[in-house]
Amino acid sequence: LSTAHDLDLDASLQISPNPAGQTVTLQYADYNALTIRCFDVTGQVVLLIKNPSAEQTVLNVTGLVPGVYMLQLTTTRGSIVRKLMVE
Repeated sequence: LSTAHDLDLDASLQISPNPAGQTVTLQYADYNALTIRCFDVTGQVVLLIKNPSAEQTVLNVTGLVPGVYMLQLTTTRGSIVRKLMVE
């Protein structure tokens, strides 16, 4: 599931570890990231980071209930959504 028409953006987003325990690292190369959102299964935003650091961001997921989440990375070139498992 991706709203990006940019295959480079799709390929550049790395999420590890997945499933995540305490933290998860998003790596997105040199894309100009605007926001990172994490949604629960009901569509509620449970994490929001505006203007994340360049190239990578470490998210603390210790406050999230174990389960499936969707991570949305929005950049100046589009946005991409990936599934995240929290243990």
